[in-house]
Amino acid sequence: MVSTFRGYLEKVPFLKIVSWKNNARLGEFMPSLVVKVSLATTEQVIIADIRSSGQPRITREAVNQLYRYRDAAPGMYGVFIAPTSQPRRQPSARRPVSGTATRRATADSSSGRSTSNDATGRTPRS
Repeated sequence: MVSTFRGYLEKVPFLKIVSWKNNARLGEFMPSLVVKVSLATTEQVIIADIRSSGQPRITREAVNQLYRYRDAAPGMYGVFIAPTSQPRRQPSARRPVSGTATRRATADSSSGRSTSNDATGRTPRS
């Protein structure tokens, strides 16, 4: 994931990587990655928190950690890096259709009348 992130940063034409430190100490914190980049007129520090899972609980924890990093060193830009977390697909449960929800029209061949039967096969009274 770190090499992929570096590859993305290197592709940005107006950005130059000045320094790259894994597990650098930042006061009392130790983020996964601290990157200093140079832009046209200024420099920016990127703090990355890298996790092995993108599950919602872990993501919330990582984002809260980035807020703590930002509070300790204002002006830094936080990035959370994790593999994509795919939502679990629930198996579709088929429920029986209620008798009044589905009606089908049938032609009464002897009289030519159209009658409506519900899913239970009963003909409603008029």
